[in-house]
Amino acid sequence: MVKLYRKRYLLFKVLSEKSLEKNIIRRSIFESFQKLFGVLDLSCAKLVFLEYDKEKNLGILRCSHTYLDHVRACLAFIRQINHEKVACFTLRVSGTIKTIREFKTKLLEKL
Repeated sequence: MVKLYRKRYLLFKVLSEKSLEKNIIRRSIFESFQKLFGVLDLSCAKLVFLEYDKEKNLGILRCSHTYLDHVRACLAFIRQINHEKVACFTLRVSGTIKTIREFKTKLLEKL
């Protein structure tokens, strides 16, 4: 049997002068994806905003493995949130949430 839906977890970072709220980041990611690829691809990507650390500006997203490049592109196209310049980029991609969280804790220890 072939499993059609494989999950991918993305650890991303938002660079901005001010710390931004979780809901604002979430809305911006979904709006960016919808503008670039449309509502149909947004539903097919099964994009889920899992968590966001406001102090460290690190977040975790979940998506379908076939739409991983789409999600990376939508993060790269986010340039402004609430009239403030920002930059979003992917730090790591994994197939399990456990691995992503381990990488996040190791990254925070280094900082």
